[in-house]
Amino acid sequence: MNPLHHDKSPVAILAVGGTGAAVLDNLAVSCEGEHRTVCVDTDALALRGTVAQKKILVAPERVHGMGTGGEPELLEGTTLEDGDGLNPILEGIRTALVVLSTAGGTGSALGPSLVRRLKKQGCEVVVLAVTPFSFEGNRRKDRSMHCLAELRKSADVVLTFSCDRLIETSLAKDLKEAQRAMDKAIARTIHGLVHVMQKDGLQHLGAAELKEAVGPGADAIGFLENAWAGVAEASGEGREEAVIEAVVEDIMLEDGKAWKHGNRILVSVITGPETSLNDFHEILEKLRAKLPVDLPISAGAAIHPEKSETLSMTL
Repeated sequence: MNPLHHDKSPVAILAVGGTGAAVLDNLAVSCEGEHRTVCVDTDALALRGTVAQKKILVAPERVHGMGTGGEPELLEGTTLEDGDGLNPILEGIRTALVVLSTAGGTGSALGPSLVRRLKKQGCEVVVLAVTPFSFEGNRRKDRSMHCLAELRKSADVVLTFSCDRLIETSLAKDLKEAQRAMDKAIARTIHGLVHVMQKDGLQHLGAAELKEAVGPGADAIGFLENAWAGVAEASGEGREEAVIEAVVEDIMLEDGKAWKHGNRILVSVITGPETSLNDFHEILEKLRAKLPVDLPISAGAAIHPEKSETLSMTL
């Protein structure tokens, strides 16, 4: 059995709060294959509706399963760092991808303590953090900055995705649709990372390579967005050219900030068993020729037995 499909896969995706749960749901809908998923929430109804394999309801005695309504103060003093209840669920995780909103109630309140717990048990931890729109006000911005600072103290890597980017895309006329696009982009990013962070990939890409790209978490500054993602998939003849063109022109990259502010490109490729290491390097050369800027590329690749004649790329 492919370790990616096993309940005890060493690479796990942990969602904290409603934003994280929405990303998990997009992962199930838009990405093929099974993943080891855990959702932590304070909202019992939302938790029942999520697709996560393992579901953890936190602080029922504090918020009675009703969620926080975006108010982390309701969880003051609550932590996931201690206690034995999570041990069976977190057992065997070697690499954790933690996704949350830094301005939400549950995500900002519990995310940092979950990261500390994972680090204590020896995990590599990559956080995918969503920051709020500027128009949401200073209170949520301050909360987000505090959460990011706490996450960066412990996590190996913190990838920060800003909601403000959505305002500058062609999706801005429909912010609900734009938010879904953001959730889908993060889900596809996670999907790509899970595959290439497996030790048995064609070319491994780990936390060290991510850290090299974005810098040590604790050194990051304030509210700085440091991650942009484009995703694409194509099949059949000409799939390499098609997927490269689509990923470079992805709607989440159209504001141009990635090319202006980025310092390194990380590429995850998922392809069929017919692909050799030489083929993979040729794909990267074709990608480099299409990029609007000349940046160093770090890349990983995974073979999927059911992806014959198909190429997926996350940039």
